[in-house]
Amino acid sequence: MRPLIDVVKTYLVHAATPFCREQLELVERGDWDALVTRKVSPESYTHAYPYLLDAQAAAFFTKNADWPTKHDRRKAALDAWYEAEGRCALTNKRLNDIMFDLNDQDDCITREFLERVRRRVGWWLGPVPNELHARFGPGVTLCCRGQRSTVADKMTNSPTTTVRARELALPWFENSLWARNLLERGVLKFEDGVLSGFDDVTSSRWDCVPKDAKTDRSIEIGPNLNVAYQLYIGKTMKLRFARRGWDLLHAADSHRRVAREASISGSMSTIDLKQASDSLSRGLVSLCVPELWLSLLETFRVPKIEIDGKTVRVNKFSGMGNGYTFELESVLFMSIAQEVCSMLGLPNTANHDVYVFGDDIIVPTAASDLLIKVLSLLGFETNASKTFVDGPFRESCGGDFFRGTRVRPHYLKEIPNEPQQWIAFANGLRRAVSSDGADLFDHVPFSSRLATSP
Repeated sequence: MRPLIDVVKTYLVHAATPFCREQLELVERGDWDALVTRKVSPESYTHAYPYLLDAQAAAFFTKNADWPTKHDRRKAALDAWYEAEGRCALTNKRLNDIMFDLNDQDDCITREFLERVRRRVGWWLGPVPNELHARFGPGVTLCCRGQRSTVADKMTNSPTTTVRARELALPWFENSLWARNLLERGVLKFEDGVLSGFDDVTSSRWDCVPKDAKTDRSIEIGPNLNVAYQLYIGKTMKLRFARRGWDLLHAADSHRRVAREASISGSMSTIDLKQASDSLSRGLVSLCVPELWLSLLETFRVPKIEIDGKTVRVNKFSGMGNGYTFELESVLFMSIAQEVCSMLGLPNTANHDVYVFGDDIIVPTAASDLLIKVLSLLGFETNASKTFVDGPFRESCGGDFFRGTRVRPHYLKEIPNEPQQWIAFANGLRRAVSSDGADLFDHVPFSSRLATSP
């Protein structure tokens, strides 16, 4: 860690802003707990250059879980998960009350709004698929406890599944190469004409993966048959959206372009949500997704989760680890944002006026205040530190721009040890501190120090 500290100190000395000097004092004291919590707000700056200097000074620490802090990242992730669950429970109750209080005028307006959102979601999704095919991703599933979760592992272990998912998927599963392989291995067999040998479960398992220096990220580890068909459903959604003119596969590039333009014009706002996946309540999905699609999604979701030996029935619809969560939240946010724009008489064409990629949302600035209020009513909390409505800064899909200048710092996510890690660090840092091809730090000799670090 010493070589990295020397490089960071050299940077802070040469950057020499007030923030960097404060960072240097904390490094000298070894106050890693303070360093990983300090951030900079672009609203406090009038020019891109000093903001980038300070943003990079913070980025050495905020995403790196290797710094020796006292933060219990697992506990922070678990606390955040329960907080989101509580928010989902309140949202479920609020939406249920709204649907049954027929005399309240505000509730009537909300019901009409949700019905219009539902029609938009139905238009994006189209008819339910008439056949299902398993797909495999890199994520961990319940079938591979204590093992590497490769595709081979998932295809050779006894399939874990909920009963409801198995019953619906069985006609397609029986005719798949996956099933044939398991039959040949003797993992599955036919008994009285019925395919047997499945490992039936009733819950997923909670776990967490590294996120940043203060907290981990919650994930749900699901049964592999469920996840395989969830992934197919998610792919089907993406294809439907693309046919309608909304290409999620390449949306991130569009988001960065629009964020850059908006940082100059101010005509668009970038909105980010806290724990969006974990805040996707059952009540909202049931009201905004057409009936046949809802039935399909319900069949393959897992309604319970095991956390430290305790089984919990979840108030959310699905979380990270579910193979269609990203597409589901995307289409809900797109439809909600489009309907808000329509209510205000604003244009709302996807990928022209409204941009959505997961919980990264870009809308006309004139619609941002109402959209934030609507999202709050529906159980979503705006991430104030990553939402930009006014001022010269916009951020979306990993693109940070200050009046058109790229100001995304290089986030150090691990302490370099091997030569290739140092090379990646040097290259990432040089890319970060370059703007439109001009290296902002050509005059700073710390780069030569970095190049010679072990």
